[in-house]
Amino acid sequence: MQCALRLAVLFTAANGAAAQDAAPRYVDQSTGLRFPTLLSQLRYEGLREFDKAALGYCVLYAAKDAHGQICVYDFGHKNLPTGIDSAPFKDALRQAVDATVAATNRAPLSKGELISTGTPSIEADGKVAKAEMRMLSSEMALPEGGTSHQVHLILMTTGFGKFIKLNYTARNPESEAFAQETRQIVEEFIRFNGDTMKKLMVETKAP
Repeated sequence: MQCALRLAVLFTAANGAAAQDAAPRYVDQSTGLRFPTLLSQLRYEGLREFDKAALGYCVLYAAKDAHGQICVYDFGHKNLPTGIDSAPFKDALRQAVDATVAATNRAPLSKGELISTGTPSIEADGKVAKAEMRMLSSEMALPEGGTSHQVHLILMTTGFGKFIKLNYTARNPESEAFAQETRQIVEEFIRFNGDTMKKLMVETKAP
């Protein structure tokens, strides 16, 4: 609840000019999304563009014991509706989760499993923005022997006619620290993009 209220303030009161003081490392001209040098502890590492246009691109970030990426793609769908209710979104989310489960059960990772789900939402001025959240855990074999615990986050929605997906992985995180870090990443991305992010809001349905 506290996080939702904080994010709602960012949506409704973000000063577009203030949010855009720092120069972005990459700008998606088709959606207007802007990607900063830093998202909390994560530093911009580069852009990965796929050969097939339907697979879009991923902006890569990394830190000492964590890494993440924000991916924007459409799987070839045209005019995807904003939000999380469409059949194409549900299929894309399923594919994202299945791919992560498979990756976290491939050496040097093992024991990959889904541990938490959620549907975070933000409401303001009669509009709502929703996303789907999935959290997974795994173990990574270390070269020197033993293993380290890994936590993986998928946060996904649809906007600007595209699927927008955040992947974030941290090594040996404490649960509260992991939650705080993911909140900060999302908040900083929203703040950096200012008014652009309001386009993710849709009219709430009457009861």
